[in-house]
Amino acid sequence: MDADLILIGGGPAGLAAAQRGRERGARVIMIEREHVGGMCLHRGCVPTVASMEQAGQRRRAREAPFGGIGLHLAESDFEAMRLERERVIQRVQRMLYAQLEQSGVQMVRGEARLVGRDVVEVETPEGRRQILRAPRILVATGSRFALPDWPGIRDPGVLTTDHVLGLHRLPSSLLIVGGNFIGVEWAVFFHTFGTQVILVEESPQLLPGEDPEIADALHFVLEEAGVRIFLGFRVRAIRNTSEGQKQLEGADGALSPPADQVLVADPRRPSPPEAQGLSLRTSAEALAVDDRQQTPIPGVFAAGDVTGGWMLSHHARAQGWIAAENALGGQAVYEPRWIPRAYHTAPEVGAVGLTEPEAGSYGDVVIGRADFGLSARALTMGQPLGLVKVIAQKPYGKLIGVHLLGPGATELITTAALALRLEALVEDLARLIPPHPTLSEALVEAAQDAWRQLE
Repeated sequence: MDADLILIGGGPAGLAAAQRGRERGARVIMIEREHVGGMCLHRGCVPTVASMEQAGQRRRAREAPFGGIGLHLAESDFEAMRLERERVIQRVQRMLYAQLEQSGVQMVRGEARLVGRDVVEVETPEGRRQILRAPRILVATGSRFALPDWPGIRDPGVLTTDHVLGLHRLPSSLLIVGGNFIGVEWAVFFHTFGTQVILVEESPQLLPGEDPEIADALHFVLEEAGVRIFLGFRVRAIRNTSEGQKQLEGADGALSPPADQVLVADPRRPSPPEAQGLSLRTSAEALAVDDRQQTPIPGVFAAGDVTGGWMLSHHARAQGWIAAENALGGQAVYEPRWIPRAYHTAPEVGAVGLTEPEAGSYGDVVIGRADFGLSARALTMGQPLGLVKVIAQKPYGKLIGVHLLGPGATELITTAALALRLEALVEDLARLIPPHPTLSEALVEAAQDAWRQLE
């Protein structure tokens, strides 16, 4: 055998698996066709969050709560912003390669396909074919863009997130298809820099799957800021108007307002590798796995976007770690419910555990809330919009869900995730003494509100 564990894919799942494999003393080979870091680093969360930070700096300068400090808003240089994002990507990529080299992971560049349960064939960039063998194989090939089959989808002026990351100038108006976190983040970005944004979503709320109260509050804030939102709009086609703009046609024939360009926010689908004689796929092209990341083929594991579900890089890292652990004899289980979600919208969103509708299946619950408008720290930041929502199960107050909308939500949610992971009671969170003034006070105040309802 050439290795103890072969990893197909160098994105977040593959990188986490490589680290765990080497920690357990395994010989690890990683096969990557492009560059390590995957979609998250090169075309996803890292450049997107860098863009959101650029928008946030612009917004904070414009909305600073205290006068007299002489802020000046110059015209935005989108080319300079793009180059800065590229510098961040390159720096992170260099760090990843250095970590792999230092840990002793063997890198192989090329396109991989499974030709047996313990055999991988690699076609190198030079066209050579190489056979590699290992008793355990992890498939972590991520996702790909797969545009919907709508009339007009491939016309000029229809963008994906790949396009918007390379834009040199702003569209004056933009239709965004998809009210998931990617669509909402880009709506915030473009609106911040002056684009007229129209956001359409097929489901009855923004951020489908998240807590409806948080989604509704975010909806209200965005509309108050000037983003036009249409829910329950199922796109059937993209039409050109006589004025040369784009317009969405709904399934019921209704038309959206027109705009200069259209952004299809998240057309990603699992991207499994070619597998000769091995049945790995589900009907949706995602690889079927159990809660140990084991596929139906003994010795073949899968992790990350290729398995469908939550296509978030930290979920992929968790799955990659678990897959490597189990491939090398461990007994780890993937528990997505207790992994937090963080969305860099404005205000930010953080969530972990059950939503209020989901909590109904757990019996009687109490719900505590706190308003960021009453937070001294949020007020000093000029960001008083938002709330914290804590869900606890009766009679003892076991924490089962925490949801935040507001400043710092993407950081605060880790504290809540730790509490849920430790099976804490709402009393434990309520009895914390946070420093003052900080945003964490709102999290504690929401827990105190829930605790009072148990007494």
